[in-house]
Amino acid sequence: MIEIISKQKKLNIRIKTNSTFYHMYLLGIVFSTILYSINGFSVKTTGRLTLGGVAITERFKTDEFGSKSNDHLLSSSRFFYKVSDLGSDKWELTTDLRDKHDFFGKLTKEQLALESKNDFQVRQMTAHWLNPEGAFSSQIGRFQLPEAGSVFVDGVDLEFRFTPYLKSGGFSGFNPKSIEDSDLNFDKNATQNGVFLTYQSHDEGWDKNLYFSHGLVEQTYKKQKERSFFFHNLIYQWEANSRWISYLNYDLVPEKKVQTANMIYQQNWTKAYNYELGYLHIDLLEYRRRQGLLEKLDPSPYRESHFQLQRKNENKSSVAIEFHSGLRDADHLKRYDAILGFVQNELLSKNLDLYFKLGSRNNFTSKDKFINFGIGYYSKFWESSIDTEYQISANNDGTTTHPTTIELALTNYYSKELFLTASFERAADENVTITSTFIKFGYRFGNQEIPPVRDGAPPRGPI
Repeated sequence: MIEIISKQKKLNIRIKTNSTFYHMYLLGIVFSTILYSINGFSVKTTGRLTLGGVAITERFKTDEFGSKSNDHLLSSSRFFYKVSDLGSDKWELTTDLRDKHDFFGKLTKEQLALESKNDFQVRQMTAHWLNPEGAFSSQIGRFQLPEAGSVFVDGVDLEFRFTPYLKSGGFSGFNPKSIEDSDLNFDKNATQNGVFLTYQSHDEGWDKNLYFSHGLVEQTYKKQKERSFFFHNLIYQWEANSRWISYLNYDLVPEKKVQTANMIYQQNWTKAYNYELGYLHIDLLEYRRRQGLLEKLDPSPYRESHFQLQRKNENKSSVAIEFHSGLRDADHLKRYDAILGFVQNELLSKNLDLYFKLGSRNNFTSKDKFINFGIGYYSKFWESSIDTEYQISANNDGTTTHPTTIELALTNYYSKELFLTASFERAADENVTITSTFIKFGYRFGNQEIPPVRDGAPPRGPI
């Protein structure tokens, strides 16, 4: 079941302005990047041009919403270029230009609601002074800082390395991204400042790793404090498949609350068995971004915990049981499910794998039984996969529906530089049919070595 999609309301209203000086500055960085790479300083260059489009259609069984049709036809493009190893201080110049709505991914309910113009945006344009032999480093321009909670900054970042493993930094500038938007816009009224502390272990091999980062960020709008938050991220792995991962955004202003929290504990029990415990807490904005195509509930803060037990067999197969339990804060509706899954890697050959899941779910307003099946073929020049799910939903209003989703994906690597990706996705029940088709063409260039493409199927992650 689905309701007609309408434009999402913004939580805050901002008038976003353009600055001629700011855009001249950004263009100057692009010009400098090209100039450096043409004249050559034994530098490394790498770039990518991506072009594509997506067509989305909705077909309702009745016209009770005013129309039986709701269609979208959109194009998308991206240009990425990076010059590195400039001079003894190892300067890096990075340019990332893309459309405001980047549709190169799976169909989501949020994408169906995008009705505004798909304007071009500057995602990143940065001059980065690495200075590997010194204690200080810096970057200026538009950049993202994952160490401080993946904030975007139009300004400057200054960092100090205490040791090769431990660094601290502070940043200041304009804030091009409001919390409710996914795109970036220069806004002279929105500013932000912050500090962070980051540790990254080195040379401990693939099985061991320690990373943590903590940040404190304050954001203002027209000189009034709009938001401040504390950020935490920890990844600790002490052996293969045994790790602790935690991620937290805790708001201090306008109110003290957890905006996003995600904690995962994975542990090898024996050589054959491993288990996973997890907890997730998201606010209504993140809920909206994750919302399923056929879900008609209003967004709500949501909490969920899960447990998984997996057995790995010697024939490259694995079996897992998984349990989830979740609660919506807005209406206290619950969701819980039990899933039995099977994965077979290298089926008949190293290029083929498959998986399937059987499950039962209490899905807020319905009781569901479902089966999910997928098969993939991966070779040096081709990637293809089919994923389908069939569900029987006994709804609380007394009706029974049969939601079905299917996705076909195909990628061809003509060479290391050229690739083409296409996909088709269909979601339907007794009330509506939604289809999405997208195609993407990519070209990679530069003198930096391009990683080789795979020659077999990648190992599947947890079911």
